[in-house]
Amino acid sequence: MGLNRRIFLQQARNLLLTLSATELAQVLRGSKSWAAPLTKSYLQTLAQPNARKLALLVGIDRYGSGQHLNGCATDVELQRELLIHRFGFNPRDILTLTNQQAAREDIETAFIEHLTEQAKPGDVVVFHFSGYGNRVQWSQTGESGDVERRLENSLLPADGTIPTKGAPAANDLLWGTLALLARSLPTQQLTMILDTSFAGEGKLLSGNLRSRSPLMQPAPRPNPQDLAFQEQLKSRFNLAADTLSQGRKSLSLPGTVFLAAREDEVATEGQWGEWSSGLFTYAFTRHLWQIVPASTLYIALNRTAESMQPYNNSQNPRLLRGSTLKPPFLTYSLLPRDFEGSEGVVIGIEENGATAQLHLAGLPAWILSNYLPNSRFWVVSESQEMRVQLQLQSRAGLTAKAKILTPSDGEEIPPVSVGQQVREWIRVLPRNLGLTVALSTELERIERVDATSAFSNVVAVSSVVTAGEQGADCLFGKVAPEPNSTPNPSEEESPETSSQKASASSYALFTVGRDKIPSTRGDAGEAIKLGVERLTPKLKILLAAKLLRLTTNEFSSRLGIRATLNLLKPEVETLMQRETSRSAKIVQEQSPTISVPSDSTQEVPNRFVNRSPLLTVDTRSPIQYRIENKSDRAIYVMMFGIDASGSAIALYASTPQESTDASKLQSPRIEGGKTLNLPTSSSFNATLSGAMGIVETFLVCAPAPFSKTLEVLASTSYPQFDGERLLELHNPLEVAKALLQDLHAASAVPPTFLNGAMDVYGLDVNAWATFRFVYHSS
Repeated sequence: MGLNRRIFLQQARNLLLTLSATELAQVLRGSKSWAAPLTKSYLQTLAQPNARKLALLVGIDRYGSGQHLNGCATDVELQRELLIHRFGFNPRDILTLTNQQAAREDIETAFIEHLTEQAKPGDVVVFHFSGYGNRVQWSQTGESGDVERRLENSLLPADGTIPTKGAPAANDLLWGTLALLARSLPTQQLTMILDTSFAGEGKLLSGNLRSRSPLMQPAPRPNPQDLAFQEQLKSRFNLAADTLSQGRKSLSLPGTVFLAAREDEVATEGQWGEWSSGLFTYAFTRHLWQIVPASTLYIALNRTAESMQPYNNSQNPRLLRGSTLKPPFLTYSLLPRDFEGSEGVVIGIEENGATAQLHLAGLPAWILSNYLPNSRFWVVSESQEMRVQLQLQSRAGLTAKAKILTPSDGEEIPPVSVGQQVREWIRVLPRNLGLTVALSTELERIERVDATSAFSNVVAVSSVVTAGEQGADCLFGKVAPEPNSTPNPSEEESPETSSQKASASSYALFTVGRDKIPSTRGDAGEAIKLGVERLTPKLKILLAAKLLRLTTNEFSSRLGIRATLNLLKPEVETLMQRETSRSAKIVQEQSPTISVPSDSTQEVPNRFVNRSPLLTVDTRSPIQYRIENKSDRAIYVMMFGIDASGSAIALYASTPQESTDASKLQSPRIEGGKTLNLPTSSSFNATLSGAMGIVETFLVCAPAPFSKTLEVLASTSYPQFDGERLLELHNPLEVAKALLQDLHAASAVPPTFLNGAMDVYGLDVNAWATFRFVYHSS
């Protein structure tokens, strides 16, 4: 079937929209502009309707050795639904191998038979692996007679270790084998996603997250059968001799390769309520559900890292060095089928067409895990019109059941069918939310008892669990004592003194990935009860941040807003851009040119390979948010955030008289079609401290003034000031709750929509827009 002309033209127009994004120009600035040849080249690709799309998805939760993970099969489901409903893969062209189906020989055979033997030049191929990584030791004798030893990365199949008469051999899928399999493909349009890692401490848990790093020492030698398979591949596909396994550092994989973590980091999986998944896979696929209209590799990596940040700052996804990238740098080498993105898709029709089963992987975990019944969605039709409403009835993990609503005026609506995408409309959230605190497994039993008792008296905490039992918002654990900075070598340490020092650990709060939260470490020997009391203000800040994240709706809002983070010195430079990409005004705008590398074999920029893909901003450099109101009505703006020291901050304006009077506090106002810089002064340094670390900022825009929020802000006495002020919040939790109440009031959701529930917020996603900016301050 040929490509429909309307869809073809729409894809062409949206291609220009995608590639004019300033984020790509920011990453690759300084290069030449060549929009015309790029557009022509990609339109030629779009015009080839016969290109096939093949995928092999592998996820292993259960290993024969008794090791187990919980989220790998979910990763396969996430990828499969995304490929089918967002990128147009035929279900028959996706092969999944889970648990015992994924023995080493099964994976290798499936790769050859399903991918290599079926693919043709120009076809798109995706290979995904979720499971344990491993390392295998090589030993070989050099020309001088010396024995050379090295380690090679590998993927651990379901039948990883095999017994032998001598030293055990690893039955792993070696890195060299994976490279040969990739090079056996007749197409260069290959994407590999490896949600695993190869380094680690041999621990089951990393904080409250489950580790996908090896739990055993590297096997002393590889399986001879896998080495023989490598020789067969070389011979059958006429591969160059130097593609035989060369060790983990020198052999690159062709195509585009996403790794869940850097070489020395641990890839993890988390629990999000009723389901588990790889931290990377969930963030990556969620981003691709919502990005409009398509995502470049660089932006996909950056936004994925931002979604992972609240959970684990020590896991940084990356593009593998040596990957061959060619324009237009699109994820999976494809444009998605629906250019406005979605929060999910209809995967089943039940009860004679009265209810629909939904897959809601387009929502962030922090929102979906708190989603309540009566939330509403629109069903997207082929004409992009939204006439059919769905009302959420229940949810279990990523799957939800929704009632198909019949219009009260009796208007005939089209039937809902499997494959139709759904977009968020009414977000229903609980009013009474608290933090779940996980207790580190390193705590003694009596310490866990004391901590549970102490946390029960903290209003911001709703439950306490042992790490690894269920999902949590933060981790409570020990920090090892700091070594003496100036030890006295003449003093001999007694056994008693040594024992006292060993027990002199202090308590602190961590992310669930066990990154220490700034300014939470206590004194050595501190009692747990006193430690929890000391941490109570910080727990309120963490809960405030949780509530603020629940308001993020950049992709689902249709309020026409574009927000840009700019560096002002030494010269003006755009760092990040966010926009409500479903707004009609935003969609209509496009720029005719873009900035991309003129060299079609350009390597991945170093910042995406060697460091965190999160943006880094010098704390000494002034920054400014530029907010463009694309709507035809005035909007009000509030800015909140958590700075690198862990303090809660807010930016607002005031008049000189009686700054504590709620009637005198103001939030910036932007008229329709106008632009505002925030802060307005170019010399304003938007930071409270020079601390280095993660900065998380929220820009909240709404047509209604934030009356309740300003009232709560004014309830705390601050020094008098005139104009703009960046203040550390003394009551961040009350401010966050007031903001949600303002958005609830501005949404004006009819009480009938909520079935009379009074303990919920009903939020119309088109009544406001919250943008989340995350970066490293250095």
